Amino acid sequence: NVVDPSRFTAVPAYRDLPKPVLGFVGRLVHEKGVLSFLRAAAAAIGTKGSVLVAGDGPLAYEARRLSSSLGLNATFTGPVAHGEIGGIFASVDVVAVPSRTTKGWKEQFGRVVVEANAAGVPVVATECGELGATVRATGGGIVVGENDEAVLAEALMRLAGDKRLRSELGEK
Repeated sequence: NVVDPSRFTAVPAYRDLPKPVLGFVGRLVHEKGVLSFLRAAAAAIGTKGSVLVAGDGPLAYEARRLSSSLGLNATFTGPVAHGEIGGIFASVDVVAVPSRTTKGWKEQFGRVVVEANAAGVPVVATECGELGATVRATGGGIVVGENDEAVLAEALMRLAGDKRLRSELGEK
């Protein structure tokens, strides 16, 4: 699970998004928590920032509808080639990884965590599978419990509002 940090030094792909920008990178499926992320983002920043969702999947339409109904300033990239993901990370202030354990699935590692950290971006991740251990090992983020959108929103709001803390965690 080695990540070459030089691959994550990039020019922002989305430069004109109102700050702060909360990001989600991954498949748009229930187990990855994209809908929880959008609800938590709305509670955390409302209309005072942006949401950038990079990925595709069966919940793409529902996620777009939800973000619109919540009044979020949301940008959905659709699929992103792995070679272009550095530009996504360079565009956001915080990455959320709100995965949730299901009957037949849990996170095995959390590659998005180490890639975001390699790009200098702090994460807010759930305790799903190995995510918590990965975040604690990197020191580059905050771990919250699974399926608790209020606590997820609080952590996102904390990082969105504290540039020094974002910088400190991003440097780790």
